[in-house]
Amino acid sequence: MSLLLAGVTPTFSQQQRGKIYVIAKPSKDKIQLRWGPDNDVAWQYLVKNGVTIERITISRNNTILPLPERLKLTSQPLKPWPASAWQPRVENDDYFAIGAQSLYGDDFSVINQKKGNSDVVEMMNMSKQQELRFSFLLFVADQSFEVAKAAALGFEDGAVRPGERYLYRIYPSKALPIKIDTGFVYIGTDEKYELPQPLDLKATFSDKVVSLSWNKVYHERIYNSYIVEKSEDEGKSFNPINKLPFVMTMPERTQSSPYMYRSDSLAQNNKRYVYRVIGIDAFGEKGPPSETISGMGKGKSSFQVQINRSEVINNQQIRVEWTLEPQSKQGEVTKFKLFRSNSVTGKYEVVKDNIASSNSNFTDASPRPTNYYMVSAFTSDGQTINSFPVLVQLEDSIPPSSPLGLTGIVDTAGMVRLQWRANTEDDLVGYRVYRSNYKSSEYSQVTHTFLKGANYQDTINVLSLDKKVYYKITALDTRYNESKFSTILELDKPDKIAPVPPVFTNILNSYKRVKLEWKRSSSNDVKEQLLYRKEGTGSWQPLRNFPVDTVTFQDKSVQPSTQYQYRIIAVDAAGNKSVVSKDIMIRTQAETDHLQISTLTAVPDRTGMKIALGWEYPSWNNIQKFCIYRSSAGEPLSLYKSLPATSRGFNDAQVKMATSYQYRIKVIFKDGTETPFSKEVGVSF
Repeated sequence: MSLLLAGVTPTFSQQQRGKIYVIAKPSKDKIQLRWGPDNDVAWQYLVKNGVTIERITISRNNTILPLPERLKLTSQPLKPWPASAWQPRVENDDYFAIGAQSLYGDDFSVINQKKGNSDVVEMMNMSKQQELRFSFLLFVADQSFEVAKAAALGFEDGAVRPGERYLYRIYPSKALPIKIDTGFVYIGTDEKYELPQPLDLKATFSDKVVSLSWNKVYHERIYNSYIVEKSEDEGKSFNPINKLPFVMTMPERTQSSPYMYRSDSLAQNNKRYVYRVIGIDAFGEKGPPSETISGMGKGKSSFQVQINRSEVINNQQIRVEWTLEPQSKQGEVTKFKLFRSNSVTGKYEVVKDNIASSNSNFTDASPRPTNYYMVSAFTSDGQTINSFPVLVQLEDSIPPSSPLGLTGIVDTAGMVRLQWRANTEDDLVGYRVYRSNYKSSEYSQVTHTFLKGANYQDTINVLSLDKKVYYKITALDTRYNESKFSTILELDKPDKIAPVPPVFTNILNSYKRVKLEWKRSSSNDVKEQLLYRKEGTGSWQPLRNFPVDTVTFQDKSVQPSTQYQYRIIAVDAAGNKSVVSKDIMIRTQAETDHLQISTLTAVPDRTGMKIALGWEYPSWNNIQKFCIYRSSAGEPLSLYKSLPATSRGFNDAQVKMATSYQYRIKVIFKDGTETPFSKEVGVSF
């Protein structure tokens, strides 16, 4: 979005609402915001009542937050500085002077207020004043970010963090008589923001004047004004030819031209002058200068050659006609020569030499899609008089061929280097690069403008969950015809994502072994699992490596009555290790306490609606309790009842007819050890 000038503001009686437009500029330690309403009436409401800026943190380290974090960046409504705060800056800064006058000046008249003007004229003048104030304030805010902040049209958020992405909301601080839609922008500190060079700078030198032009289409969403600089010392130093940035204000009928134009006067002819152009974005930042162009002014000769007509024949030939002024000089011309180039400042090649002085036309049988023709007249006294170049183009709706040979590599830092075979079309202007994380989804253009060379360097986030990145490219000609996409290039991202750790699900204990069971990692690139053990208060030691599909292990190297801890990690094919699983702890049984209950019985009593359980076990003093486990109707076994150490039987009255039950029992001792389960006993009730 360009915030430069307001253009023509709609009549507000026909549009009872407004909208805030926002753009953002990221850097490592801050994000700058620029905004503006779309009409002057909405602006007046915002000046009086202020805006609120809210930041919503959407993601952190490439992970979407389950609950976005909201923060108001303005504790009070953000309004323009008061007039007294502008005054110290007005004396030394033209942009602050214009901004202060736009906000607080007594008069901004555009209609001559003569005595006796009608009320209608007065109302028109007030309306035009408001439009002009709004337009000029937006203009100077585009040229100076400090002015934008002073005018409550800019804000700098310095409390940002790498790896986070934010949604900024800018809206009126209070309810207004009109509706003004909230402005949004979504951005992160890791995004790249590089300003490009202005392109296609051309110059035509004549008698103490030069006409400059450059392409505005390529960067119309980036630059809103330009500075033209001139060097009089062969490019060693440059000075601006315009005090204020240059803005293209052409009549509506000529706005379709892809070029911006500027003329400059030359102090003298036959001296080389060098020019370049610098763009300014909506944050007042200057981009890199364009490539330079140079030339010398030429004095007027006693006669001129002028191409006055060109005709395209069957879109295959071009007929060029010229005249000599004045005609009385015809006898001084010895010959004409016709030249052609594919750009106005490019190298001109001879199309036809030694054209008789009596001729005034020539048909080019092999023209290019784009042709700049120039005619030179040679005189008997050794002068050469050149016509101005004239552009003649064949109709061209045929795009270049798709680029071939696209290859690339990705390094561990996320740097992507692409290259391909250069196209051979004469009218080729460059290439565009597109990228996607999915082969079949929509591709986004990653180049802000076209590339001149057949290579490109990109950066990607290697910590994302996507394992691959996809590229394809197109070629463009001078008519902006775009080729079909190249074949898709699939590149593997370097794996920097650690796998998810396994999870222990069960542990079984006896005096001479520990059986471990776990659920494998959910990551699909796990190569192996590493099991660690710690004995007592000792250090962690590697115990065993397992293939990815192993989910159980019996540790037979344990000692009775000893405390052990276990942990397990997963390792993927790239060598990334997961965090450790949750540790589990167990104490192995003593050798004397390992006797299993082998006498468990279960007898159904259908009359009494119960099942009578009974068992035998020695009455040792260190028994703490008996634990009965039950399952029914195919359900898993679970703890059902804990009984005192003196118990040797139990009546289960929580039973139903036509139901099968299974029972097991184990002994728990006071030191925390336990026996293995008894054998399972089943009853059909």
